[in-house]
Amino acid sequence: MKIKKFRIKNYKSIIDSGDCWLEDNLTIFAGKNESGKTSILEALEDFDVECTLLENVIPLKDAKAIPEISITFSISTDEINGYYESINTARNISDSKERTITIIKTYPDNYSVTDESIELLALNKNNDGQELSPAILERWEQIYNLIPNFILFRSFEDAIPSQVSFNELKTNGFINDLERITGYDISVLMGGDYNKIIKQKKTINIEFNTEYAQYWTQDKTSFVFDCQDKVFIIRIEEGEELYEPNQRSQGKQWHIAFYMRVSARSSEDKANVLLIDEPGLFLHASAQRDIYKRLLDSSAKSQILFTTHSPYLINSQDLHLIRLVSKDNINIGTEISNKVHAKADKETLTPILTAIGLELNGGIQHFHLVNNVVVEGQSDVFYLNAFKGIFKEETFHFIFGGGSSNMGSIGTILSGWGCNVIYLYDKDQGMRDGQKILKKNWHVKKEFIASISESSGTIEDLFSKEDFKKFILENEELTYEESNSDYIKVCKSDKVLLSKIFLTSVSKYQVELSQVTIDNFRQVFEKLQNKFTHFHELTD
Repeated sequence: MKIKKFRIKNYKSIIDSGDCWLEDNLTIFAGKNESGKTSILEALEDFDVECTLLENVIPLKDAKAIPEISITFSISTDEINGYYESINTARNISDSKERTITIIKTYPDNYSVTDESIELLALNKNNDGQELSPAILERWEQIYNLIPNFILFRSFEDAIPSQVSFNELKTNGFINDLERITGYDISVLMGGDYNKIIKQKKTINIEFNTEYAQYWTQDKTSFVFDCQDKVFIIRIEEGEELYEPNQRSQGKQWHIAFYMRVSARSSEDKANVLLIDEPGLFLHASAQRDIYKRLLDSSAKSQILFTTHSPYLINSQDLHLIRLVSKDNINIGTEISNKVHAKADKETLTPILTAIGLELNGGIQHFHLVNNVVVEGQSDVFYLNAFKGIFKEETFHFIFGGGSSNMGSIGTILSGWGCNVIYLYDKDQGMRDGQKILKKNWHVKKEFIASISESSGTIEDLFSKEDFKKFILENEELTYEESNSDYIKVCKSDKVLLSKIFLTSVSKYQVELSQVTIDNFRQVFEKLQNKFTHFHELTD
């Protein structure tokens, strides 16, 4: 079973989280410190059948409140029929459609299945549709035996051993994880067959180092696994030197432990939900990127939820994975938003906005694409890239120019690298000022300058109002007389975040835009295409 959504009530700082919908594989809880991110993971850990809700989770402000955690799981036909078989019931479901079941855990450790779930799964009827007796029905409430294991990782500070005696191989956690990850067979070592041992050592060294290199790109690090005198030996090779694990940096030791434990738990032959609190905070940016890749890949095997306020553990291409966590200390307590939205607290949004900025700063790295369009606004990049995907247009690349007055600097660098460059502006005062700077300071011909539209306005005004309300503002009930661009100034919405959310939506889901919007953006692309088609004529 995988979690579809959960709801937490009366648990520490959480009065009522509301329904929080999760992604099938990876979900990220982003928010500032003390917002309640850790409490969310702790509540989910306490849902585990091995845990009991303790008295210290009852909110301090309301000693009579009853902690409650409800989780809605997706449950497959095979899982349901397997459960029926386990309780010796003849009932069987033949179709393959996915169903959901909601299980509630109430303080201290009382589980129940909702009436809706019983009805939906027909748990109260036999194969002939007849009602089951209460005595039989009670057995359905034991379906919580299907609940996955909830494993919370608060830190990864496990000491990596430098050696393990053969007598301890079967009980050593590191060796067990190594065996799980690589398929390494401990019994071969203990069997004493020299040829098999040599072959096994060679295989494990190659397989482990090949895999680990994908998730540690900071330097060339290799592991050497050997055995001598009935002792399994672990060394780390850097350059031409061998080191014991405890001789390497804290960051590297942390990463090894993280890699081992997450990889092993996600590949077990049982249902695990991995909960990870603020991974890799003391690692530098590129190492945190490596962590994100490991988490993303591991989540294909086990559902993973992690908390962060680091921009390096947020991929601006994956905003749909993020749930915002905020806290009202007076009345509401910790709240979870099911999607990123521009009206959230700015401090909560900081890591997300920073991640978006890091992406924009890296945009110029795509100068290998010959035809480049320098745009003045960050939102321009995201909106145009969204329609680039919609139109399946790959002939040119959009680059953030740092504002209308700075676009010539970026364009000149690109021209020096042999790129064709067009400058694209909103139709406003910024374009008039920018044109003057381009012509005066950078000697750019007017033929290389284009506007979003022929009438006054910005890129937001290319959307029909209906589309803008539905897909950008995400509120079809809004009414306003001014233009789209003027409205977002009035309501002080974050233009960049709105545009990035739209780009994410377009890349992940089917967005049905009106013909008016499609035509307006297509005209922009056709205008740019015409300029690049005749670029060499214009440069003569």
